Amino acid sequence: MTSNTRKDQLILELKSLRIQCFGLADRVERGPGDAQLLEVWKFVDYV
Repeated sequence: MTSNTRKDQLILELKSLRIQCFGLADRVERGPGDAQLLEVWKFVDYV
């Protein structure tokens, strides 16, 4: 059960981080890492 709790915590942290990243994205040029970030966001949304 602890693994599920840890997973939930990580998901919450990722979603919080995503909000922060999108807040900064307006001021940052698009780079090669965008595709990788989008994959992470898709995973977070899926979970």
